[in-house]
Amino acid sequence: MSKKYKKGHKHKKHALHEPVEVASRPLGPFAGLAIEDQMAMVDLFKNLRGGDDSNLPAVSGGKIPQRSSVAEGAQTQAGILSAFATMPSEFPLELLDTLSYLAKVDPDLSYAVDNIVQLGNQPYRVYFNDSLTDTQQKGLMKDFKENSTGWYNTNEGVHSLLCDLFAQVALYGAISAEICPQWHTLDNIRVVLVRNREVRFKYNPVSDYYDPYQHVRNFFMVDEKADIMGLKKLNTNTYKYYAIRRFDDNPYAIPPYLASLDSIAIEKDMLQNLKKVVKKVGILGFLQVLINPPDRMPIRDPNNPTQMKAETENEYNQRCLDYLRTFVAPEVERGLGNGYILGLKGKHEFKMEDTLTNVQGARDLFQLNSELKMSGLKQDPIMFGRNYNTTETLGRVMLAKLGEQICNYQKLVGNFLGDCIKMFGQLRGYPVTYCDVEFEAPMIGDELKDAQAEDYKINNALVKRDAGIISQIDVAQELGYEKPDKAVPPVATIVAPTLPRQAPQPAGTPAKPAKPKAKPTKKKVADNSPSNPSPSTSTNNRGKRGYAKSQMANR
Repeated sequence: MSKKYKKGHKHKKHALHEPVEVASRPLGPFAGLAIEDQMAMVDLFKNLRGGDDSNLPAVSGGKIPQRSSVAEGAQTQAGILSAFATMPSEFPLELLDTLSYLAKVDPDLSYAVDNIVQLGNQPYRVYFNDSLTDTQQKGLMKDFKENSTGWYNTNEGVHSLLCDLFAQVALYGAISAEICPQWHTLDNIRVVLVRNREVRFKYNPVSDYYDPYQHVRNFFMVDEKADIMGLKKLNTNTYKYYAIRRFDDNPYAIPPYLASLDSIAIEKDMLQNLKKVVKKVGILGFLQVLINPPDRMPIRDPNNPTQMKAETENEYNQRCLDYLRTFVAPEVERGLGNGYILGLKGKHEFKMEDTLTNVQGARDLFQLNSELKMSGLKQDPIMFGRNYNTTETLGRVMLAKLGEQICNYQKLVGNFLGDCIKMFGQLRGYPVTYCDVEFEAPMIGDELKDAQAEDYKINNALVKRDAGIISQIDVAQELGYEKPDKAVPPVATIVAPTLPRQAPQPAGTPAKPAKPKAKPTKKKVADNSPSNPSPSTSTNNRGKRGYAKSQMANR
């Protein structure tokens, strides 16, 4: 007989609860458990919370523990006025528009985004829950390939969607998109991207979570009008906001390229100054033309025209300038247009002045600023076609780091694509409760070395199994699988070689003399080292991490 407890009874740590015969309230999250099991769970949570149950919501004789720390949203004005105010971000959200603009016009920033898109959008595998049969998986993947063309924009398909998702997470640090079921057919979905610049968050003190909102600039144009602040609450069942990185408890994602904006601004000023220099003096330099000045001449006195007087200094200088502008400059310009210039020896001097004499200092400044910008872009200069004396070892380290960085982006995009396929399968009537998408790793390094290292790992695991050190299950787990496909390893059948029979010799035939024993020669032994992997140790991806068999999604 299950025990009943008084309503509102406060349970002290390690106290015995007296049973009473009263009907229990709704069981809440422990609806499938007996009352004593519920109380055991509540006591366990109380111990985890340090015995404090003052803030635990009541559930059938107990309370469920919430966080013991205080959320950032509860400490700000946005938490106090959560019905009106939104959570402030740790950086001006207007910079998201700046990043979007620079990704179109700045060479290095657009190159960095393109690196993530091209290296991240690799072939992928789809894994479902084990309860989904092979026939159902094949049927769902067939429907996915036939109907996913209309998921994004104007029949652009999944490939274009994945490229835009990688660009979004690389530029803004988060995926912001909504999976919209097609209610008129109830058998397909549509994916739309929501601008990260318009996403806001409000702290919900009841659920202790941050609810997403969209700041609608013209909320009179939407079907369901936003509130007085222009905020429209988003449906978390269809809208997804997956951040690659956050700081502290702030819900907004941190853009990975945010730290590069200062260096980009400095580079713009440097390029503007260089543009002015090139425009004025040319990229190869300028032509210096020196001529002998004209002789001084007497001029008429304006006060007495019949008399002549000597030129003043100002009058002589003005006559020289007029001579250069009127006669010399047009002739030099005409000569440059024809490809040659004529002059008199001893009276004219032509000299080409080089503007690149002190360019080394400017190059060093550009390189210093470029290195700072690459640090902000989280990529090595070698990925932008620049090599600042990087050694081969350091280059491999940087490529390996970039590969791990792209793998993190792939996991985020894979989670969203898995949500899309899961909703699509449920609309199609498939009992999908789990869907995981795994991208192949970008082959930035040497694929042969990776294959050799994997073969070496497989050989080590098999040797330990054959020696009785580990079991078949341990082998599967060492190689990244939850369980083996077969509990007992297959035994190879060894067939002894058949010796050729000799024809019977007639009686009285003398025996042939034995041939001298040949000198033994060394035979070439097959090399099963990592540099020459054995083909008998190849494995497949079947049963990886306990997921059902997967289908390769051809893009």
